[in-house]
Amino acid sequence: MNPSKDAIKTAFFDKGDILPLTGRWSNDHEWVEVYAGEAGNCWVKREYVTERMDSFYVINTEYSKVKIRKRPSDKAKVIGHLRKNKEVEITQVLLGWGKCRQGWIDLYYVQEED
Repeated sequence: MNPSKDAIKTAFFDKGDILPLTGRWSNDHEWVEVYAGEAGNCWVKREYVTERMDSFYVINTEYSKVKIRKRPSDKAKVIGHLRKNKEVEITQVLLGWGKCRQGWIDLYYVQEED
């Protein structure tokens, strides 16, 4: 079954619930798979899940430009760049990707600010 907002609901979560991620994305990177206890694995819309509750800042210290993408995927459209020595606030983290105001950044290419 493909993840969809019209699919049968198999589990319900409250804000702050800890959901182990399986590491799988839907093909369109709009959904992330989580382990839901007795319900087993299920899909959750990505905007409702984060690996960190607090926002934080990252800085590009190594590269002339770090790509900012429309979705958290290496194949997603590039919609901007984080230039060298610039910082940005990350408000959501999923499977190695951080969401900033402009889009998604692969966190491998930036450093968290102290």
